[in-house]
Amino acid sequence: MNPSITVATSVHPPDDPRIRFKGIATLVDAGWDVTYVCQAPGPVDTSGFEVVLLEGPRPIRTMMASRAIFSLNADITVVHDPELVPAAIALGRLRGSERVVFDLHEDLPRQLLTRQASPAAVRRTSAVASMWMLRAAERSLTVTLAEPNYRWAFANEHPVFENLPISGGLPMRSENAAGVVYVGDITADRGIPLLVEAMGRIPGVRLTLIGRCSPTLQAELESTAHALGVPLTMTGFLPYVEAWKVAADHIVGVSPLLDLPNYRASLPTKIDEYRAVGLIAVTSDLQGSVEAIEGSAAAGTFAAGDLDALVGALRAAMDDPGRLAAATAEAAEVRDARAWDGKRFVDFYASLATASQ
Repeated sequence: MNPSITVATSVHPPDDPRIRFKGIATLVDAGWDVTYVCQAPGPVDTSGFEVVLLEGPRPIRTMMASRAIFSLNADITVVHDPELVPAAIALGRLRGSERVVFDLHEDLPRQLLTRQASPAAVRRTSAVASMWMLRAAERSLTVTLAEPNYRWAFANEHPVFENLPISGGLPMRSENAAGVVYVGDITADRGIPLLVEAMGRIPGVRLTLIGRCSPTLQAELESTAHALGVPLTMTGFLPYVEAWKVAADHIVGVSPLLDLPNYRASLPTKIDEYRAVGLIAVTSDLQGSVEAIEGSAAAGTFAAGDLDALVGALRAAMDDPGRLAAATAEAAEVRDARAWDGKRFVDFYASLATASQ
C-alpha cells in the first residue's frame, strides 16, 4: 500500500512551483498517493493526484482547508500557509507531530516588518505574533524551511529543502533571444517600478514581467512604461514550465530586490533559474543574491535601489557578447550544482511515514 499525503494551501497559486512542480511532482513520481487542497480552479495538470478545491475569499478558503486536513486521514499532512498553522497544530497534537509538517516559504517576521501598507506599530506587533506562532509550530509540528536563512526565527534546527530549480524542467535560452525578463511576484518591494524606470533609459529593449501583480500596481507599471516608451509585456502568473519557456526568449534576467530585512540574506530562486536557462543574471547587491552568483563570469550586480546603477548593470550585460557566451557555458554547471534534491525530499517524507506507523 502506497503512503499517502495531503498537501494544503489556501493562499499560494495552485501551480506554485515549490508546492506543485517540486513537492507534489516528486512525491507522485515516488509512488505516493497525493491529495492537493488548493484554490479553484486548481492546477493546470492534475495527473497522478487528487484535488480538493477551495472557493471564496481568503478567510473562507482557510476555513475550508482547515476542515479538509482533518477529514483527509492521510499518513502525512503538509501545510504551506501561516494561516493554516493553528489547524495544523491541533492536528499534530491529535495525530502526532511527525505526521504534520509546516513548510515555511519565506522569512515571515521580517516580511511583516516591511509591510508598508500597515502602520509601524501594527507591523511590529504582527512580527512578534508571527514569532510566537513559529515557536508554537515547532513544538507541535515537523517544520521544514525553504532557505537556511530562515533558521534564525526558531529555537531548534529544522530540515532545509532549498527552493532550487528543477533542472530537467528548464529550457535553454533560445537562439534568437532578446530583451530583459523578470520572473516572480511583482511588487514595489521587489524593485519592479525601479526596473521599469531603468528600462526607460535603454531605448528599444523589451521588458517582460512574469508573475502575479495587483491590478493597481499593474496599471501604474503599464502607465510608466507607456510614458517612457518601454516595450512592456506583463503575462500574469504562468505555470513553472511555461514561465521558463517565455523567459528563455530573453538574454538578461533581473532580480532587483530592495534592501529590506526579509531580502538581505535571502537566496532568490530566480537567480539560479536564470543562470540554469543560460541568461545573464543581474541582481541587486544583497548578501544572499551576491552569494547566488559567486564565481560567475556572466552575472552582474548593482547597488540595491540605485536607478543609475541598475541602468549601468543592464547596459553592461547587454553590450558584452562575452558575458552571454559565459552564461551559456555556466548553465550546465548550475543545473548540476544547484538543482532540486528530489531524492532527499522523498527520503525525508518516507522517514516521517515510517516513524508514524
